[in-house]
Amino acid sequence: KATVSVLNCSSAMAPVGVRHVVGWARRAGQVRWRTTGVGTPCAEETLDHLCGDWRVYQLKRGHRWSLDDMAVAWRASENAPHAQRLLDMGCGVGSVGLLTLWRMGAAARLTAVEVQDVSYRLNQKTLAVNDLGGRVVTHHADLREVALPEESFELVTGSPPYFPVEKAVTSPHPQRAGARMELRGNVYDYCAAARRFLAPKGRFCYAMVAADPRTEDAARVHGLTVLERCD
Repeated sequence: KATVSVLNCSSAMAPVGVRHVVGWARRAGQVRWRTTGVGTPCAEETLDHLCGDWRVYQLKRGHRWSLDDMAVAWRASENAPHAQRLLDMGCGVGSVGLLTLWRMGAAARLTAVEVQDVSYRLNQKTLAVNDLGGRVVTHHADLREVALPEESFELVTGSPPYFPVEKAVTSPHPQRAGARMELRGNVYDYCAAARRFLAPKGRFCYAMVAADPRTEDAARVHGLTVLERCD
């Protein structure tokens, strides 16, 4: 039976191993990237440290990666440390999937799915600047409908939008709105997609509002077994 690992908290993750990082400058105790030359972000973007020597493109005033993403990646990689086929659903700028991939072995490969045009574009720039084209493939598609060439994955991650549109204020910024509000699916849709793509004995790890009863109900409705909950 496919299984699910449920996560409802923010936490910290230390990357496995240390790599020599090219292009860092240490000033006043902080590590910063030199962004001149190749990889320079445009005016509305930032190029930020993600983990180790990997960077991530984000919009200055758009949706940005958070500790929830780090926590999902941490619990996912701890639950399936030897997984080689990874899937990140609704990947956004790519933070959850890449943080998870960072902790896996060199043979691990990541497939990601993202529907928003702006997030997909930023994700492609992130893969290019980190030279990850050989390890990561991102599909520009809706996770509720996507057909993937690889039929099953040992580890699936996701961070569904937390709120129905009638229960919170929708941001005027379309990228923020799509990440926060259930405009293109909810936790039930994420669990349904995970059930489709999980390999036997696979793991699905996601973040959702702890007090929302749908957090665990969605897993059960789609035949998944809750193995772990961290609040």
